[in-house]
Amino acid sequence: MKYLILASSFAVLAISFLIGVWAKRKVTSPEAFFGGAKIFGPLTIGLATMAAVGSAFAVVGVPGLVYSTGNTILLFMLGAPAFVFSYLVIGKKVRAMAEIGTVASLGDLSDLRFNHHRGIKLILSLMLFLGCAMYLSAQVEACAKLFENLFDWNRFAIGAVIFAILIAYTVLSGEIGGILTQAFQGLVIVVAGFIFIVSFFVVTGGFGPVLEAISGPQGAAAGLDPAAMTAWGSLPGAFSFAWVMLPALGIMCQPQVLTRMMMLRDPREMPQLSIYATVTNMVAGLMVMAVGYCAIYLVANGTITIADPDKAVFKVADYLGIVAQLFIYPAVLAAALSTSSLFLSL
Repeated sequence: MKYLILASSFAVLAISFLIGVWAKRKVTSPEAFFGGAKIFGPLTIGLATMAAVGSAFAVVGVPGLVYSTGNTILLFMLGAPAFVFSYLVIGKKVRAMAEIGTVASLGDLSDLRFNHHRGIKLILSLMLFLGCAMYLSAQVEACAKLFENLFDWNRFAIGAVIFAILIAYTVLSGEIGGILTQAFQGLVIVVAGFIFIVSFFVVTGGFGPVLEAISGPQGAAAGLDPAAMTAWGSLPGAFSFAWVMLPALGIMCQPQVLTRMMMLRDPREMPQLSIYATVTNMVAGLMVMAVGYCAIYLVANGTITIADPDKAVFKVADYLGIVAQLFIYPAVLAAALSTSSLFLSL
């Protein structure tokens, strides 16, 4: 069974690489390579944006936070509509600048907006470098943890392999290949999302049984805090508000969102793009919440044990069986790859 899961995960890698090779023919200019080609529709951009924003933090980290803090992170879901605000507040101006000048990167946008001010461009470059280095390393580490969880493989070796594949298809086709591979990876995440949302209600019966389980004697014996299911979870309310403010502001200003605006073929399709990005992000958000609450229910009933919250998503998938495993492991890989390729190209 492990080798079947491995095959599905490597299929995502192989398809991503082949898409990158195929997309090479569409790279006809520096703008196309670096992210300024206006050739994609709103659905493709929406899926790619969701996948790039989601990252391994959302698919692996958020279920762990739900398991450990409960409703504290519930308002994280309200970050999804931030895509609409992003396209309304920032998108129009970014897309307009891409129409009046040659734009291939965020640096070109800075030149247009601030009249080639080198100080502002230097600050932007430093921020992008620091953010990309930290984000990229975290995504590659998440991929390595995935395979380490399955086979106890060396984390550094598998990280090097993943990084080599990322470099290969990014160098071959640039952001053209990045958009197409991220759209495919976004589709994988959405399909996995629907499977896990349905599985949550099938396994638990809804939030009522989860509350009963965590409040019962077995929940206390497992070390679970019933306060996790109160309005603010097991942490003060300020943490809950932070979890809606930070993702919302982050989504509005993330390079994953800004660069994708420049790839849209028609500025008039911006409203459609906002709908696709928001809906797909909501599906991904519901998935990670469902996984976290399902983990609480299963641990409270004594069905599984979870020592490391970051492994909650894998523990739940292993309990649900082969169908869930065949989708969640590739979904984790897809989330990490999509964000990694974006930051690598930056």
